[in-house]
Amino acid sequence: KIRDGEYDHQWPLLRTVWNEVKNPALLCLAGLLHDIGKGYGRGHSKKGGEIVQQIVERLGFDGAASRIVSFLVLHHLLLTRTSQRRDLGDEKTVIQVAQTVQDLDLLNMLFLLSVADSMATGPAARSHWKHSLLEELFLKVRKVIREGTFVTPDATKKAEQKRQKVVKALEGEFGPKAVEEMLEQVSIRYLLSVELPDMIQQIRLALGMGDKKYAWALRVRKAPSVTRILQCTYDIPGLFSKMVGVFTINDIRVLSANIFTLRNGLALDIYEVTNPLDPLRESERWDKVHADILAALEGRICLEEMVRIRQKAKEYLKYYESHIRSKIKIDNQVSDFFTVIEGIWPYRPGILYEVARKLHSLELDIRFAKVNIDKEKMAGAFYVRDSAGQKVFDPEEVARMRDLLKEP
Repeated sequence: KIRDGEYDHQWPLLRTVWNEVKNPALLCLAGLLHDIGKGYGRGHSKKGGEIVQQIVERLGFDGAASRIVSFLVLHHLLLTRTSQRRDLGDEKTVIQVAQTVQDLDLLNMLFLLSVADSMATGPAARSHWKHSLLEELFLKVRKVIREGTFVTPDATKKAEQKRQKVVKALEGEFGPKAVEEMLEQVSIRYLLSVELPDMIQQIRLALGMGDKKYAWALRVRKAPSVTRILQCTYDIPGLFSKMVGVFTINDIRVLSANIFTLRNGLALDIYEVTNPLDPLRESERWDKVHADILAALEGRICLEEMVRIRQKAKEYLKYYESHIRSKIKIDNQVSDFFTVIEGIWPYRPGILYEVARKLHSLELDIRFAKVNIDKEKMAGAFYVRDSAGQKVFDPEEVARMRDLLKEP
């Protein structure tokens, strides 16, 4: 279907990449055999990679071809898992993938195999949102491989270039001095990871705050059906859980969150969320969400009680019946600056809000989150620091985090 252009209207990149593949037969063979390791216990990708090398050689292909197919089977989940569980604004993440793949033809085949695998898995796996993440990672890794920049480039130079562009864009509205002073408050992580149009909009919001407690700008998309919320407010403990609570009571799912605290106490956050369920009343729903956020920040509503009421109202849907068991992995190697908590939880209404409250109770500072929810489970990755702004290394504290987060 990709070869024949059936997805050209939605995802034109697919056929472009297909046409660049040097040996489509090897890609198709990898597609046929990619899950062959599933009959041999856990770690099916690794087992499959070992099995297929022998199969391909028996089919008469040479050693180079067998190594290509083996590589594709071994790493067929690499792009999917990375795109859905990692901060794609972190250059280390992109460079690690590029170092694993190293070759453009391999990357092209791996990308198409990942897309085909998700399409064959079912509608939930091939959502526009997930595909957009996959494309974003592919394009970033391709750029690294093409340029040969397998080490992190000069971050200071890159940040300064962005800073100058923001000043140029906003100096007519606020004057260069005001813009420069606001940019002095942001971290280098913010300058490096936030896209320039979003940065310009957020700095505009920050400079226009005045006496307001909260300001936002919405970027609504139809395909994927996702809204990007660029917000500016004052950082308070539990801000992430409050935001998640508001989205929960409004039937809006959080897909990702990128959270930045400025030196002056402002918080510039970026949320990717699903669009309201009723497209005819989107404007009304966003007005309500904005009002609820203000009420939550000012302590005028009890989100915990409102989420509980919503959970009870949905009990008849039997979302609680799931064979999934909670799994928690805590990793200090993935990121240079954050402890990464990966988890799987049985799905029920409000589960992300419950997890967010637990993270807050652990006094963890959440800087980035990415979440995937289906009818059975929620999978999430949270980049966190302790109250001192450091990674969490203490074994007892790590064990306490794991135990609390595994609780139903």
